[in-house]
Amino acid sequence: MRKNKRPLSLLRTVFLILINPVSAVIGLLLLLSIFSSSFNPAETGVMAIFGLFFPLFFSLAILSLLALILLRSKLAFFQLVILLIALPLLRKYVGYSNSSIESNFSIITYNVHGFRSFAKMTTKLESPEQIMSFINERNSDVASIQEFRSWSGKIDEDLKLFASKSGYDYYHFAGYWKKGGIQSDGFVILSKYPIIHKGSIPSVTGRNIGIFADIQIDSASILRVSNIHLVSFSLQKGEIDMFSEAATLEMDKLKLHGKSVIGKLLSSFKIRAIELADLQKFLRKTEIPHLITGDFNDTPASYTYRILKESGLNDVHLKSGSFLGATYAGDLPWLRIDYIFYSSGFQPVKSEVFKIPYSDHYPVVANLKFHP
Repeated sequence: MRKNKRPLSLLRTVFLILINPVSAVIGLLLLLSIFSSSFNPAETGVMAIFGLFFPLFFSLAILSLLALILLRSKLAFFQLVILLIALPLLRKYVGYSNSSIESNFSIITYNVHGFRSFAKMTTKLESPEQIMSFINERNSDVASIQEFRSWSGKIDEDLKLFASKSGYDYYHFAGYWKKGGIQSDGFVILSKYPIIHKGSIPSVTGRNIGIFADIQIDSASILRVSNIHLVSFSLQKGEIDMFSEAATLEMDKLKLHGKSVIGKLLSSFKIRAIELADLQKFLRKTEIPHLITGDFNDTPASYTYRILKESGLNDVHLKSGSFLGATYAGDLPWLRIDYIFYSSGFQPVKSEVFKIPYSDHYPVVANLKFHP
């Protein structure tokens, strides 16, 4: 019997020598991702990178914990403690709907990717037509559109057609750039109700980070909708593939894209922190019920998300969505970067992400109870 136990004991020791340091590294990465939102990326950008991969680190920590338990490693206790510390942050990813009230207001946010599609379309106009048809079918009271781009070169005609075919009588458009740039690229807010006041949200970075519209629901009820698009990572397909193929990562891909990817991540995190400060200034001036929608290009583990929550905003997905609610259509399946936030005056009823192939983002539709 002793002879049979000795090889098993030796095998266990070998596995422990391999799994213990790997698990320790995974646990450390998870810890860094948990606390990354506490650091302003304008000052400490590296920490924000860890937060970007929180779901991945959490999943790996679960797998390593199971392996540690199976091998009866003492390190299992510490890995379990780290996972328990991570649970509050995990809750910011997972939506759970249990509302029984009826909604009286609905809104959609959608980054349409300049109508360039994410699948190969047969004609130039096919993507705009499909998106207009989808929005029309949802019949939401308001729609927030990012990365709107004129497909004909005649921006005024395209805006009127887009609003009409999407089912709206009122709209507000503004370009991304305050001066110069391509003025046919920008934000659109579509509304079934009259827009009584509107404007842009400028940033010291030199561009508009969003637009807003005050909407008259009835004679006594006004609400504000803001349409936000914070700066993106601007990663190319090959750079994104470097993350999506992490399990079989090759050194040549690291050499080819590694430096540029890190540079783009750090730069965009820093710029978003500056844009976020400008957004906060705008939010402080808003006293009426407010819906803040759009593409924030940051996850629930980010500094951006933490600051918005601390500003008194609530995330529709957490109270009325389901599971992770990922909104990025590419090969990073855990990314939820498009949001609908709400102030006091609203109760979320249902939030849904539609997995359609017309953009590199998925649209988010929320139904809420509006209390004038």
